[in-house]
Amino acid sequence: MGFFDRLQKHWAGDYDDEGEEGVARSVDMGDRELIGVFDVENYEDVQVPADMLKQGRTVLINFERATSEEAYGQVRDFLLGLVYAIDGHYLKVTENVFLFTPKSIGIAKPKARHEDSFSLTGELEAE
Repeated sequence: MGFFDRLQKHWAGDYDDEGEEGVARSVDMGDRELIGVFDVENYEDVQVPADMLKQGRTVLINFERATSEEAYGQVRDFLLGLVYAIDGHYLKVTENVFLFTPKSIGIAKPKARHEDSFSLTGELEAE
């Protein structure tokens, strides 16, 4: 089981293992915060994660199944624009996995591998 699969099982009680991948369904998690986990193939897959972000939820997007570099770029740029519009944050976890959070949820990342200090990340910067 890979890193992304472990995240899905641990955090995403809304991931539908029986049906289509990346389809959210409602699950009562009590007081726990849900993180939406999605495998994105093309631009048509962006509505549900975008709606979750607008509702103040965190989403983790896996682009490994993107059908093309163009689809990857379109979805990534759309979600980065949405995060900017809602004053949210993002973190590039791996080359193909991004974490997007609403304004109310910051992302702390160690400044260096062995330091105890942390900094907020996710500010939109030119690469």
